[in-house]
Parts: sequence; structure tokens; C-alpha cells
Amino acid sequence: MLAIDAAPQLPELQDAPTASTARVATGSQRARALSQFKSVAAADDSDECLAGLASLGDAHAFDLLVQRYRTLMYVCARRRLGSDAEADDVVQEALAHAWTKLSTLKDLAAVRSWMLRIVASRSVDVLRRRREHASVEEAEFAAPDDGSPTTNAQLALLSAALHIALSNLPEPQRRCWVLRELESLSYQEIADELELPVSTVRGAIARARKALAVAMAEWR
Repeated sequence: MLAIDAAPQLPELQDAPTASTARVATGSQRARALSQFKSVAAADDSDECLAGLASLGDAHAFDLLVQRYRTLMYVCARRRLGSDAEADDVVQEALAHAWTKLSTLKDLAAVRSWMLRIVASRSVDVLRRRREHASVEEAEFAAPDDGSPTTNAQLALLSAALHIALSNLPEPQRRCWVLRELESLSYQEIADELELPVSTVRGAIARARKALAVAMAEWR
């Protein structure tokens, strides 16, 4: 049992101390809640406790989470990107984002999957930028010469139009579309990756395809 000071406690602190309690408390209440939570969490190295401490600004607790999951994050990024350098960059960005946004995580026990989702999101962004860059290069340098001086210009315009159409899609639709069309993931794999129902993934991809078809209609 955790030893509690004899001084009367405020009602909201009588239950077991949690990171959430410390987050919402103010003044002396916050200090007391934080102290109690740290006392309990000091003997518990679970993801939930480490994430709770880190969300309250404990850099050492966050370092322990980094040591625990950095390799897994790198493997996930490397598998998607096929590049050591890009995987390293994605992991660095993901960790920086996680450190600044941990206080918004409601389910602290799910910190592992949350950090991996950040990696997945950053990887999708890299793939999208890579694809856009490759499309422009193909349009400018790799188009077959059919004797028409306008061919390269037309392909460049087509590529630009596609980039604009993709950028105009809502983020969930764009990510689902990229994972399906560019990474060839199954609907179930996309659902697992983004932690969405399969029906939501199917709907997002269908809407993305419809929107792209309308946006690119003049290029058919």
C-alpha cells in the first residue's frame, strides 16, 4: 500500500493517483497528484506508467520508452521506405512528435501502438513526396519522344494536376488511397495500420477514387 500523508486529501485525489489526475489538477492539487503518481509509478515500468510520467514532462521515462520501442519503430519505417536514411529521419520526427503530444494521449497503455501510428503516418508522407517527385521527373525526363514538342509539357501538367488532386483529398482518404494504390496493402492491412474499421477504409478509398476521377476527368 502507498503511504499517504496524514493531512486530509481533496476529494479528487482520494482515488489511486494517475497521470490524468495530475494533468487536470492545478496548483497544490497538481503538485500533490504528481508526487503521488510518481511514487506509485517509480516501481512500475509498464508502458502505461512510463507514458504517464513522460506526459508530465519526465524525460527519463520518455527515454525508457524510446529504448524500448526505437528499434521496432525503425524496422516499421525501414520496411515501408526501403531506405536506412529515410527510416532514421522518420523515427527522429516521430519521437519528437511523440514527446510534444504525449499529454494528449488518452489511453496511456496504448502508447506503443500510438508511436507506431506516428511512424506509419510519417512514412506515408515520405512515400507521397517521393512519388510526387518521381512523377515529375518521369514527366520531364523519362517520357518517350513521339516527335511532339508538347508531350513533356502535357505530362508535366498531368502530373501537377494529380498532385493537386491528391493534396485536396481529406487526410484519411489520402492515406488510405496511398497505402492501397502505392503500397498495395490489403484493406485489412490498411485497417490494422491506421486502426480503422475495414468498412471505413473501403469507404475512404472509394471516395478518394471518385474524387480523383472527377478531378482528373479532363485528362482522360
